[in-house]
Amino acid sequence: MKELLIIFCLVLASLGTLILIKHSNNRFFKYFKKLYSNYRFLLFVITSNIYFYVYFIFKTLIYNKMIVNSESAEFIDGSAGGYFVSEGSAKNYFFVSGVFFILVVLCNLSIFTYSLFYKFKNPNVIAMDKNKKTWYYTLGLILTAIIFSFISLMLFVFMMDYNVSY
Repeated sequence: MKELLIIFCLVLASLGTLILIKHSNNRFFKYFKKLYSNYRFLLFVITSNIYFYVYFIFKTLIYNKMIVNSESAEFIDGSAGGYFVSEGSAKNYFFVSGVFFILVVLCNLSIFTYSLFYKFKNPNVIAMDKNKKTWYYTLGLILTAIIFSFISLMLFVFMMDYNVSY
């Protein structure tokens, strides 16, 4: 259930990022505005996967530092996988993991709400220049989105193996 809520929040953060790109007057976002005008869905897939990569990296760091590198860690053979650790290490991990979960949810929801406030604060959208769609550029973005999606799926499956027993 936690993972589904995290994925939902990552999707909201991705939508918020795209809203910020669309309504921003920043010079840095000019290129992304052009992309947004033609390739909304592909940009959505790529940004949501980037947010998932950041989440996965931090989740893996927490798991490796607190469980795998603990003194009492013993790898569990079998279908469940994971590690057997002392009760204190497991409780510390569950606490830090819970705090990390709450921080990720709050950060992603704050990105989305900030983008909504920014959208209503700046309702006048500057006309976006449309890129001329070329087949190699479209193919490159499609392949990038597909590769990012498959990598995210593999990382999500790896993350399911982060089990702790005490």
